[in-house]
Amino acid sequence: TNIDPAQLLKQIPATSIKKIELITNPSAKYNPEGMSGIINIVLHKNSNDGFNGSFNSGITFGEVPKFNNSLDMNYRTGKVNFFTTLGSNFGERFNNGRVSRFGSIESKQFVDVVNDNESALGKLGMDYYINDKNTLSIYTNQNYSKGDAVIGANTIYAPGSASEDIFFQSNLDGDGYNNSYNLAFKHLFDKEGATLDFEANFNDSKDTQNVLYNSSIGDVPAQSYTDNLVDKRQNATANLDYVNPLNEKTSFEAGAEARIIRSDNDYNSTNQLITNPLLRNSVYSYDMDIYSAYVTFGQKLGKFSYQLGARFESYKVKANFNEGDITFDDDYITLYPSAYLTYSLNEKNMFQMSYSRRVDRPSLDQTKPVREFSTPLFTALGNPELEPQFTNSIELNYTNMFGKGSSVTAGVFYRIINNEINRVLYPDETTDNTQDQIMSYDNFDNNTAYGFEVSANYKINKWLDIQPAIDFSGISQQGLVSRLAPGSDTDYEFVSRKIDANAFNARLNSNFKVTQNFTLNLFGFYRGPVNGIQNNSWEMYKIDSGARYTLLDNNLTLSLRFNDMFNTMRYAFDSSTPFRQRGEFTWESRTVYFGLNYRFGGGKNKALQRKQRDNNTKESQGGMF
Repeated sequence: TNIDPAQLLKQIPATSIKKIELITNPSAKYNPEGMSGIINIVLHKNSNDGFNGSFNSGITFGEVPKFNNSLDMNYRTGKVNFFTTLGSNFGERFNNGRVSRFGSIESKQFVDVVNDNESALGKLGMDYYINDKNTLSIYTNQNYSKGDAVIGANTIYAPGSASEDIFFQSNLDGDGYNNSYNLAFKHLFDKEGATLDFEANFNDSKDTQNVLYNSSIGDVPAQSYTDNLVDKRQNATANLDYVNPLNEKTSFEAGAEARIIRSDNDYNSTNQLITNPLLRNSVYSYDMDIYSAYVTFGQKLGKFSYQLGARFESYKVKANFNEGDITFDDDYITLYPSAYLTYSLNEKNMFQMSYSRRVDRPSLDQTKPVREFSTPLFTALGNPELEPQFTNSIELNYTNMFGKGSSVTAGVFYRIINNEINRVLYPDETTDNTQDQIMSYDNFDNNTAYGFEVSANYKINKWLDIQPAIDFSGISQQGLVSRLAPGSDTDYEFVSRKIDANAFNARLNSNFKVTQNFTLNLFGFYRGPVNGIQNNSWEMYKIDSGARYTLLDNNLTLSLRFNDMFNTMRYAFDSSTPFRQRGEFTWESRTVYFGLNYRFGGGKNKALQRKQRDNNTKESQGGMF
């Protein structure tokens, strides 16, 4: 699906989640996208006949209230189980930032963003239990959204500057839909544990944006123009998975997958400052065909166990800008191997070594040469020649289980990253203003990363448990950056830059059980400063707290959460390329959330379990925009 994962997660009731699994080095069975692995959300499932459901409602208090609601219902009778979900989100969100430039040209740019969005999600489906060995399932997700935004970006120059102040505002109005259709079939063989799964999914989405821009320089009257953008995407996926436990100590798995992705982007602008008509009115298409097959073989030999796997993948991509004015093609076959070796010293101590090769593919937004965001001095657009990023990762982990349900895990890793995808900032050569910048994406040279992580789940007693974690990594990066030529305020040059940086993160989660029905929670997070080729990110940290109370025989749950209690979260950076600048961006991080979940009905359903499959193309990371 193309639905924002954060938005989908808001529609899942917390009480429906059984556990969340983080697989940092997945096997060849899983799609190879994502440098850091995958997150698998496992939901509760039961098998009683009857009707059941849950209602969830929440309100987040920030600068203004924001609301989210969902209703889940299931009804099973005989061989048929019906299920449906209705959900909505709406509310305003605020962001602001400041970027200061230093040197012979000094200025301050102030950015203020107000987003007012609303969305509605509906899910309807059924499971048909043909017999004890075969289950058929179908469902559809229908998601509709609309919203508007007001963005102000004013640039104020230092007194005495030859440049005049710039005042800019854009008003955005947009709407869209994202609909998916799913068919799944599961067959259980007579041999225990042997299964065959087939799943097909089709996703269709469209987003429309209409933007009105108003800008003025100095005392010159405001100039207005409009941008109209239509983004269409279709994604068809089919999977076949086979599991065969050859004996009690040996297993074999195999499968195949086909993914066909079609994307079209139409852009039209009345901005007369864009002198090239091909850039003022453009059509961009980005198509991907991915076909893959995998096998894994695992065996247990006394205290040792191992699993070997390989995923073969054919990847084809074709980008076309303005019907052939700019084209980009890529076609290759890649092998993604994986290997795991586990040694169980005893029931409470285990060592594991693993290796995998993974890929981060550029997304449509990272490749389309159509501007995504614009101010008078800043334009964000994609790079159609962006190549996939490949990561070879080795991990060594040790796990010790102690007490009643407590554990500690320590691990080290080493990664080689080829064609690393990163943001880049360089001068805009299509304008006469030497201060104009373009933010896009590019592939850096081969880089490396290494580090360690220690995490624990410690149940101190029946009413208190903590989950601390720390990690450290060293990063070596090399790539091209633009900078002002020595002795010049207007001329730029590209130079190769190499850095060695360190990153440190820490987090702590704690649960305090006051009574059988009342629980308190405290969460802390710290991310240390990190130097980069283009800019240096400053530290980030926050503290959250919350409470949960259940009543009515655990059928009603009330939740209260204070996010970023001390209002410390922000993204700040400094940079010397292409010139000296410093910036800070904030959002509504300090909020208060109140939610309730009410479960009703006597029966519970057993929905067909699907393997989680993510299309983890490498999206833009958090920070400025």
